[in-house]
Amino acid sequence: MSMQDLNHPYDFDLSKHGWIEASAGTGKTFTIERLVVRAIVEEKIPISSILTVTFTEKATGELKDRIRGLLQNIVDGSLAEGDRQWFEEQQRKHGKQEASKTFAFVKESLDRFDEAAIFTIHGFCQSLLTEYSFELGRLLKYELVNDNDLLETLIPDALRRLPVSESDLLERLVRSEFWKVTHSGEPRLENAVRNLLRMLKGNVEPRLSSASEDSPMHILLRMVRSIQEDLVRLKAERGWISYDDMILHVRDALCPTTDRFKDPATDRATDQKKDPDTSRKLASAIGERFRFAIIDEFQDTDALQWDIFSACFLNSGRHVSRTSDRKSDDRSPRLILVGDPKQSIYGFRGADLNAYFRAKKRFVALAEKGEAHLYRINRNFRSSPEYIQALNAIFQSEGYPWNVASDDNDLAYVLKDCPTGNRWEGTELPPGRRPMNLWRPENADGAAAIRLAHARHICNEIRFLTAGGHELCKDGRRIPVSYGDICILARSKKEATGILGHLRTAGIPASFYKQAGVFESVEALEILYVLEALAEPARSSAVQKALLTRFFGISIELIQAMDELPVDHPFRERMQRWHELAGENRWPQLFREMMTVDELFALVHADAGGWERSLTNYEQIFHALEERALRNGLDLIGIVRQLKELIREGSLEEEETLHKQETEEQRVRVMTIHASKGLEFPIVFIYGGLTEGTNIDFFRFYEEEHPVIVPVPWFDPDKKELDRSESGLRFKELHKSFARAENARLYYVALTRAAVMCYIPTYRPNRNAGPVGSFLQDALDEAMKLSPNVFAEVRDQHQTIASISRSPIDGQSTAQLPEPVLPAHLQERKADLLSYSSIVRQRAERIDREELDHDASASEVILETSDVDVQQTSLDMIFRGAEAGNFFHEILERLDFQDDAFREEQPSDSLFSEDVYPSLSTRNRSLIRRKLDQYGYRTDSDHEGPVVLLLHRLMRTQILPGFRLCDLKPADRIHEMEFVFRYSENVAGIRGERFFTGFIDLVFRHEGRIYLLDWKTNRLPAYDRPHLDEAMRSHQYDLQYSLYAGALSGWLESRGHDPVAELGGVIYLFLRGVRPGASDGIFFETASLEEVSRKLAREIGA
Repeated sequence: MSMQDLNHPYDFDLSKHGWIEASAGTGKTFTIERLVVRAIVEEKIPISSILTVTFTEKATGELKDRIRGLLQNIVDGSLAEGDRQWFEEQQRKHGKQEASKTFAFVKESLDRFDEAAIFTIHGFCQSLLTEYSFELGRLLKYELVNDNDLLETLIPDALRRLPVSESDLLERLVRSEFWKVTHSGEPRLENAVRNLLRMLKGNVEPRLSSASEDSPMHILLRMVRSIQEDLVRLKAERGWISYDDMILHVRDALCPTTDRFKDPATDRATDQKKDPDTSRKLASAIGERFRFAIIDEFQDTDALQWDIFSACFLNSGRHVSRTSDRKSDDRSPRLILVGDPKQSIYGFRGADLNAYFRAKKRFVALAEKGEAHLYRINRNFRSSPEYIQALNAIFQSEGYPWNVASDDNDLAYVLKDCPTGNRWEGTELPPGRRPMNLWRPENADGAAAIRLAHARHICNEIRFLTAGGHELCKDGRRIPVSYGDICILARSKKEATGILGHLRTAGIPASFYKQAGVFESVEALEILYVLEALAEPARSSAVQKALLTRFFGISIELIQAMDELPVDHPFRERMQRWHELAGENRWPQLFREMMTVDELFALVHADAGGWERSLTNYEQIFHALEERALRNGLDLIGIVRQLKELIREGSLEEEETLHKQETEEQRVRVMTIHASKGLEFPIVFIYGGLTEGTNIDFFRFYEEEHPVIVPVPWFDPDKKELDRSESGLRFKELHKSFARAENARLYYVALTRAAVMCYIPTYRPNRNAGPVGSFLQDALDEAMKLSPNVFAEVRDQHQTIASISRSPIDGQSTAQLPEPVLPAHLQERKADLLSYSSIVRQRAERIDREELDHDASASEVILETSDVDVQQTSLDMIFRGAEAGNFFHEILERLDFQDDAFREEQPSDSLFSEDVYPSLSTRNRSLIRRKLDQYGYRTDSDHEGPVVLLLHRLMRTQILPGFRLCDLKPADRIHEMEFVFRYSENVAGIRGERFFTGFIDLVFRHEGRIYLLDWKTNRLPAYDRPHLDEAMRSHQYDLQYSLYAGALSGWLESRGHDPVAELGGVIYLFLRGVRPGASDGIFFETASLEEVSRKLAREIGA
């Protein structure tokens, strides 16, 4: 049955059920909020009887604000034109008396808005368990728990009951590549069990062959089933329930005969045989309670949720009228489902696109009977007409794989319309740019080289867009293109982290939007330590850990004397006060007081740059805990348990993992495509996705509309001859089709985030092609033939100019830049001097050899593709390329140089010493492991060892006579020193004024003199002085340090110091070559200011 276009929410027929497919950028939320208000105004349905379910807590909050605002506009008489015409028409239709009643009803709805039934699916099920506890067969009081907390005990118990040794089973799993047991760190059977439990969550069938019963996978699966049985039994005995249990229990109560894949353990423990009549009465009661239900983001639903909504609003025994004339006493519920199957990208969370299509078939049947309408919202309000034309060309091409979306349910892309009145009218794209811009790598061979070239291109193009006087015109207002108008989308967090490092290296302000990891931060641990101390004030070790946090800032000496402190000591009084607040569950007040202690403010004042992030983390963690505590009625023990779980999992739901912007500074946003859903940006860059790995942990696909997983390999590893069986090949093809469909939807979401321009790499790898390197290339080739006027190929023709050259204009003075800003720690910035890169780039004969990244040097690239390094050390084998450079820079920026372990002897013939590593401070050990994990390295000794060895050698080596880095106190060094360096016409004859900005890795003081130091991770054939001189010359690091020295001397002079007397020199440390007792890897020169001026005049003046 065909769908009709819904051009405006006021065209929707409220008398029937409704199916709405709302494509990206079409104003879905705008429609939902007006449907809710229409139900209030036109049908007089109380606000508490209108159910709205959406995907996240954040979305529910936003929807509440927008609906409340629309009701307020009615009361205030401040509706927008279209809304005003509708409301006036409603008032005229029913006469003056009825109009007065309607206005009063709207005002009452606004006054009672706290009763609005706007939930997530978990919130909705929890409300049903509370309101219909007797009908649902639940105790009047139950305790919410997290399954992962219980698994902490159950998994070790199950491992102890294994019929074979844990080490033997693990060895067989790892040897056979039967399971990717963990993404980082040492392989642990416990991690394999957790992964399998996570994948079998919900309605997933594990598929195994008829391999022997003692095969590793069979043993593992039996153990997981046993754990599931124990988990269900334990919760039943204790009266506990998890969030997922709530959904399952509500569904089972409403649909007692639903046919599904069942977990035998769950069936035995939870199935309470329901009388079908009882279930129908319950569904009817819920349908009468909520007379109007709107389910948002329905493409992200699953079979359980669809069972619940269909039971309550379609199967309750009440039927909507088949005409549009509804009687006033007609209380049949109406169900409106809103979604876009093209944006179904959360399959890893359990979203089931097949459930969406099953629901659609049901609505088609209802529409054929006159009980529902099928609508499509297809008018894009987000993007410019030209960009919509480019999207239409791409997505209607035969190369875009909509046809493999889901079993027999094709996803049809319908050409988008553009509404009257283009909000971007007047925007003129930069020369040579079109709405869709394609970049093709030149002279780059291999995936690593292409990634680097792509990152360089993005940095260049962002500089070109933001520094070239280009403007956007939005809603008639002209605004310069800024960093905040730009977003870079990556397929994975690893790719996002990689491009983020390149941006920071290039000095482009950027932040990782929705960066998971706020609960992996030091701030999370500090909050946990304080809460644990409040929960167990008699446990001295807990109290001591709390006192060491920045909420108290007590020295170890004072902690040791705590027993002698009087009861009225400020620290004791603070702990007592917080203990009382926690005991009374006064969470907002407790967290507010923790955020405002003097110790935190003192630290903020001392280091504003680094503390912006810390304070943001504190605020986000407190907000998350407060929300959960108030929503779930948690006490102190419950909040500690909740925080431990969040720390263990590393993040909240992705919607909540936003590392909030710590400043109002305009920054380029970097994020995963999954995190970008629902957002929009004028300009979008697509990064990565050209290639992908070949390792597959398990095959995923659907059979007969049920999700299935098949571990890889799919047979007993001892039966190698079965690996190429017909079943195995079929599983693989099903998986490839499933993955291709997921990627098609993922890049639909990515490309529809842009409003004006998008940049896409275009390249076909010879092997291991990713989605961008395969089907997207097919679609682009065809799209360029369909609409060549909206596509352009962009080449790397722009320089990354960090200097701003201004010549004085007659009668005007040049703008004065502010005094250089020199924060002690800039946690989010990486070191490099943009003007250095831009000047180097102007030397045409070396353009192909110079790298934007301070660690991706020409020699490194050459070595990676030659036979010079046949006998590389573990360090060189593992840590390679630009990401390795960023990895070491971030560690050195945060490292505690004075760790006692760095003062101990280290065997020179060992890459890793157990005597050294365990003695590292907790801070340094945590830092190394965190960075290893962040950059995709393993956290085992094979990867940690080389890092520890390098740091040990670096800290203990004399880089100046009698001076080692491990002797350098924090007060005598500044990391990532930012500068603004001005040249005027009276300096070295340079005309006009030029400004250079950048960051110096390390500035330190030794014996009254100031030195600048730069870390280099280049791999050289040798690290003696001749090879260092060659590296300095070939990469023009002499120019780089001249800029650094000039900036540093200007900074010293501005503070009343004599740079000639106090500037000690320049040190370049090539980290891979530094060794105690030798001068290898150390380049040192005194900085002659006269020579610095001559060099800068020669290079910059030219």
